[in-house]
Amino acid sequence: MLKQYRNEAILSLLFIAHTIIFTLAGVIAFENMRIVGVDPVCYYSYLRSVVFDGDLDFENEYRALDTGGTLFSYALTPRGRRPNGFSAGPAIVCAPLFLGAHVYVRLTDAAAADGFSPPYQVSCFMTMALFALGGLVLLYRWLRLFFDPKAAFWAAALCWFASPAVYYAWPAAFMPHSISAFFVLLFLYYVQRTRGILDARRWAMVGALAGAMSLMRWQNSLFALYFLPDFLKWQKRPSPRPLLAALACALGIFSPQIIVWWKLYGRLFTVPQGGGFLLWARPMIGSILFSTFNGLFSWTPITLIGVLGVICWMRNREAAPTPQLLFAMFFLQLYVNSAVRDWHGSWGFGMRRFVECVPIFAAGIAAALQTPRLRRRQTLAVAFLALFAVWNYLFLIQYYVHLVAWNRPLTFHEMVGDKLHLPVSIERRRLVRTARLSAQQGYFDDVEKALSLAIRIDPLHTDIYFAGGDIAASQGADDTAWQFYRRVREIAPEDKDFYRAVKRLRARQQQKKVAP
Repeated sequence: MLKQYRNEAILSLLFIAHTIIFTLAGVIAFENMRIVGVDPVCYYSYLRSVVFDGDLDFENEYRALDTGGTLFSYALTPRGRRPNGFSAGPAIVCAPLFLGAHVYVRLTDAAAADGFSPPYQVSCFMTMALFALGGLVLLYRWLRLFFDPKAAFWAAALCWFASPAVYYAWPAAFMPHSISAFFVLLFLYYVQRTRGILDARRWAMVGALAGAMSLMRWQNSLFALYFLPDFLKWQKRPSPRPLLAALACALGIFSPQIIVWWKLYGRLFTVPQGGGFLLWARPMIGSILFSTFNGLFSWTPITLIGVLGVICWMRNREAAPTPQLLFAMFFLQLYVNSAVRDWHGSWGFGMRRFVECVPIFAAGIAAALQTPRLRRRQTLAVAFLALFAVWNYLFLIQYYVHLVAWNRPLTFHEMVGDKLHLPVSIERRRLVRTARLSAQQGYFDDVEKALSLAIRIDPLHTDIYFAGGDIAASQGADDTAWQFYRRVREIAPEDKDFYRAVKRLRARQQQKKVAP
């Protein structure tokens, strides 16, 4: 029995080892599990508002959690409500542990039983981690339907630990991509396991799983293409019962989202972000794949090998139509994601909107490992692919410690150079913080020493010059501030924080001119 699930156990142990290492490093910690940022606040507000207020009025949730006030800058919906442009599914999945947290705080008085205190927020992060672990194991089980145990194991492990999927198991903010990916994998696994069965019960389950994955993230509905061969087979001897069962179950499971849209926007189906959110005629395909701003292939090179593996797998006629379906689903996701106004995903780790495509990349890797040429050199191939996991983990350190910018394209030095001297970059970051703290306490000699040393050891980073410019501007040394800010523009011309800093400096200069 244990031998039968040996690879699943090893994958689970790898996940646990990852969790322990980053917990000991202080990255995974209860105090870091907070609902902050627009997306997390919107996801969480569904849960808190329904459980505690029994409504979909997010006014009090946004006031409590959206400290920057961004959500209050958005126009009210046609129904006069605060908008929520995110899916309702993750809140439903998080409800069991959320309610468990409520019972805990009521019994122990360990925190306020108000839906905002830390135990409630931590429960959502725990839910994400559990579904991430389940998704990793399910990924392997799905790959085993096509490939031998060794190829399936290495493909699952390498693609998961060398992609953004590993980050979204324990993200810095409540971004439920791991939950969404789990339901996509559950759909793929069930469809493949029951391929060709045309009875109504099976189609009802397929419809329910399709509705569930779409409820987690609306564009997951594109993965329903995986069911196309069964649909074409049904058309040869159509009976209405299977199709009606599938549609009824899909709509039934998806109905919470339909209710939300009706309550908030007065429509059964809508794009709540508005008409300019999806720019269908201007897909940024090149940028979303190769940009240093979270580009899929540039940040996560193993995904390129996975896509190429799927293309090569398409040449195997015996495998048809699976690789063709996987490639078509990837292309549909690519087009939709590249048409989104903020195609880069803003401050996410890597190209987060492709986390649900990890099974596609993993299938390509497994297909490559199982080719006759690589099967004879599988150990060497796995060792080569493991380098991409090392690359990804170096990125994780850069991201968690905030050694690189989260809101702009990275420079070549940030993408590559930093990874070759991480201890130096960490020391640079410490010196910049020391400079800012010293300025707050009035120790300006220490400010100069800290910034000078930071420039000496790792000069190609904008945080040094932002700190120098901000401190100089606060002391009225405008010329010195300009010198620091100009260096920011030389290093990263696309950094929007540069223009904000310049705007603040010019406003300060204008105030000086009008002052009596």
